Amino acid sequence: MNRKNCLIFNYIASFLVLILPFSGISGQELIGLTQNQEVKKASREAGSREKATADAASLTLPFFEDFSILKVYPDQSKWDGISAFVNSSFPDLPPSIGVATLDAIDATGEVYAINDRVTPSDTLASLPFDLLPYKNTNAKVLLSFFCQAGGKGEMPDPKDSLVLEYYSPQSDEWVWIWDTSAYSKGAFAQKIFTVPQSYYEDGFRFRFRNYTSMSINEVKGKFGALSNVDQWHIDYIMMDTMPRASHSSINDIAFVDPLTDLLFVYTTVPWHHVDYAQSIGRNTVRYVVRNFHPTMAANIDRSYRVKNVLSQEISNYEVLNDDIAPNSLWIRNDPFNHSFYYEPTPYGHFEVTAFISTIASQFMGNDTVKYTQLFRDTYAYDDGTAEYGFGISGESTTGAMVACRFPIFREDTIRGVDIFFNKTRNHYTADLYFKLCIWKNKNGEPGDTLYVSQDDFSPDTGAGLLEYTRYRLPLSREIIVDDTVFIGVQQLQEDFLNIGYDISHDNRKNIFVNITGSWFSIDSLDPSGSLMMRPVFSTQEHPSGIGKEVSGPGILTVYPNPVSDQLYLSIPEAFMNEGGILAVYDITGRLAFSDRISPSVYVGYLKPGIYLIKLVMQSGQVLVSRFIVSR
Repeated sequence: MNRKNCLIFNYIASFLVLILPFSGISGQELIGLTQNQEVKKASREAGSREKATADAASLTLPFFEDFSILKVYPDQSKWDGISAFVNSSFPDLPPSIGVATLDAIDATGEVYAINDRVTPSDTLASLPFDLLPYKNTNAKVLLSFFCQAGGKGEMPDPKDSLVLEYYSPQSDEWVWIWDTSAYSKGAFAQKIFTVPQSYYEDGFRFRFRNYTSMSINEVKGKFGALSNVDQWHIDYIMMDTMPRASHSSINDIAFVDPLTDLLFVYTTVPWHHVDYAQSIGRNTVRYVVRNFHPTMAANIDRSYRVKNVLSQEISNYEVLNDDIAPNSLWIRNDPFNHSFYYEPTPYGHFEVTAFISTIASQFMGNDTVKYTQLFRDTYAYDDGTAEYGFGISGESTTGAMVACRFPIFREDTIRGVDIFFNKTRNHYTADLYFKLCIWKNKNGEPGDTLYVSQDDFSPDTGAGLLEYTRYRLPLSREIIVDDTVFIGVQQLQEDFLNIGYDISHDNRKNIFVNITGSWFSIDSLDPSGSLMMRPVFSTQEHPSGIGKEVSGPGILTVYPNPVSDQLYLSIPEAFMNEGGILAVYDITGRLAFSDRISPSVYVGYLKPGIYLIKLVMQSGQVLVSRFIVSR
């Protein structure tokens, strides 16, 4: 196990802290994961999915697998066993979207072994093939694949390895064919093998296996920081009788990465805050596409659609067209013309699907990617998947604090904090305790304390395997915030709490720690990422301090829409005789004008575009709608 790249700061003498504050804050670490939560969840939901190979029908050629269908486990119609992890989080620029990752974690999500010896770990084994039709012919069966060590995860130790083996039906044994070790991170490399004629039988199989090592002497922060290590990623596996050139000169156009987030900075905001946060909406969608062919350029069409999952409304957007150079990775930010606005639903749920065109002879599974955009009751920097764990441990770290900064877009009542804790071996962190804290903003750093929980909390080992734990504030403590708020914890021992850390989003500048009595930003953290904490704001069950927005029959209607000059308001009957303030905001959230509420308002001087109109009634109720100014 290689831990050189896991330390955030070196442990150095205390007298250097005042001289080098950023490198001298001892005790902080990033570690790999003690368990794979996606694997554990899938294992729990599906039960045992191991297949008996004796009951499986033999596969035939040609065979292809690029793991572009992301379902945690390998496709059970092709693969025997479920220890490999199918994902798009850990590889770095794979051949096509999705890989199978082999690591130090088994099919139930637990670490295989903790010792100094090299241990057989994950296996990706094919179901049997019938190769008898090619025996005593001129046909040659070729097997090719791409592999990468480490990727965005932890590197294997030099004494660890990835192995390819063939199964001989005649001898009933697995035979070593090839292996490799890793000494530095790098790109995916392709390997091509000719399967010997002696294996051309009914029942031939191949498998990949990794060997890992994890010494207890290398575990920092006690068992709370026990990590997952030694990762290999496998992709784009082909076995057929085509010429070798068809393996080395692949004719395929494929997505490489998932769609990027559709918001700047945050991955989500509370649904009731969406209309006030239009300034963070992206106007581009990012395509990352690979043209495999070494000499032929490709012309592709691409498009996307947005589906409101709750209303079933679908918006299709224009088809664009470009040439992609041969043997290249093509990255393009296309215009994204869809805006998200509040509707009287419990939450917002949108599905964005991007497409590229491919010819019929190419592999079709990797030409479509999807992204789900949810709006509930939290602000979030992360995507919900933890690649690492963050914690503070070591001598004199009892009482250490970690805080995360969140600028918010409207005044609201904070009701709690969601925290993602990585599950640890034998639930070690369940006996570690912390206090929940909220701070005011003071020049961009945590300032005066707004709240410290009276109760002591611990990571909830009973929480869902891919879920946050919600730590609620007492209903009697109504904390209204209208600008920037800091949320976090104060630990009550010197052990590693193992908070989730998402390396897909860089928000290091918003993470602060306090070990010695002063706050420090850890924007030099390596690798970059986001702490998986989220502030929870008012829901319909817990109305906000500014009044909840009216839904259902009480919705505000405006017409005509689009409008060129005079806009008319259809105010719900319950508020007809109630006065208040009318405000109009542009798409960036800037106030265009305000006035007393009236049945109509002149908007002819506004620039063409999308606007939000808000009525704040004397009772405190808020009615919201939107309109388009068109000429």
